Amino acid sequence: MFKKVSSCLLWNEREKGLTLTEVMTVLVILGILFCCGAPVLSNWYSAVCLEVATRQVQSDLLWARDRSVQEKVNYATSFFPAINEYQIRRTVDGRVVRRGCLPAGIAVVTTTFNPYTGLAHDFTWATDGRAGLPGMGGTVALRDQRGKFRFVIVSRNGRVRVAASPPGGTE
Repeated sequence: MFKKVSSCLLWNEREKGLTLTEVMTVLVILGILFCCGAPVLSNWYSAVCLEVATRQVQSDLLWARDRSVQEKVNYATSFFPAINEYQIRRTVDGRVVRRGCLPAGIAVVTTTFNPYTGLAHDFTWATDGRAGLPGMGGTVALRDQRGKFRFVIVSRNGRVRVAASPPGGTE
């Protein structure tokens, strides 16, 4: 009885491994699956990088707001679209306290802080947690390699949020 059962099993005692044909078949199937899935993974990775960069900018803006209230000192955030970086500094002594660098493939497209003063890329927090200048809310627009946008929107009263569309658009 045991001989009959063991002969029905896929592996018997004489077969110790897989044949070359079986291994090659598995590798071909895995290769086809990888080729089909690579574009999906690429789009997913780009979307994740954009989301992470957007949340990091939001987090750093909120950090600057909290430090401004805590220390009773104005903090300013300056964006540098040409090099995709930003920095946070204390306005009383100009000391840079934090720097941010966006991941590869993510770009700062525009900022709309103080468009008429020549400081369109600078945002200042007042010591009460609101915008440092009257009417100084604004938006940071980030774009990934696929052309998808995310927006970090700062209101005059100190709220910082992330949106898929610019202010006034439909989300």
